[in-house]
Amino acid sequence: DYQINPTLLNEALHQINFQPTLDAFAHKTNKQLKRYCSPQEDNKAIARNALNIPWTSELLLLHPPIGLIPKVIQKMIRDQVEAVLILPRWCLYKYRTMLPPIQNQVTLGPSDQVLIKRKTMKELSKLPPGIMEMRHGEKRRAGLTPLANYLKQNNINTSTLLGNKPDVELVNALAWYKERWGSKLQQRMKNMKMHCGVVLRQISQMNDINNSSLVKTYSKGQGLSIQSNPRFPTV
Repeated sequence: DYQINPTLLNEALHQINFQPTLDAFAHKTNKQLKRYCSPQEDNKAIARNALNIPWTSELLLLHPPIGLIPKVIQKMIRDQVEAVLILPRWCLYKYRTMLPPIQNQVTLGPSDQVLIKRKTMKELSKLPPGIMEMRHGEKRRAGLTPLANYLKQNNINTSTLLGNKPDVELVNALAWYKERWGSKLQQRMKNMKMHCGVVLRQISQMNDINNSSLVKTYSKGQGLSIQSNPRFPTV
């Protein structure tokens, strides 16, 4: 059990001009904000498990347990939130293909200087090793905005993107975008296809959306056939 040094955290938040409204992974002994979620029963917390509540109306402070980082990143993408995510640098590299785009990144410093030991950590006489990083994420990747607009305009629930046929909605969204704006925005359609494919492969049950037969056939017909795999392998 440990806490980010409040002075260092506040300086970093001030530096990026971000004022979070909810500390999503905290205990009453290490919370940074009045509004927080706790993994334990706590009558002062607004919820027991932050992963079970909507994040869409919050500005989030996220310092999750290491084991929850993949689920936290997936929920950030699904709920399209603005947040700061605090994690060790080695986690930043490990999960870099999953992470949404950032507006700012701040190095907080070595963990033994940034993290304040609580009782349990003092007993164990150890702290998680390495440099601590803070990432300030955008609400949406630029290429995802047309997809979000398509879902909204057609009253389609975002949960349809989590199944085993997200390629159907991606192709429908591309066709909808072309119908509205025309082929003169082809480069934006390429960006949309690329970014949506990378993100959807992380949150859906389809491993490589841009290489599905449906997406490849549509892309070939529309001149969108570009290499769209991420530069780094998926963890």
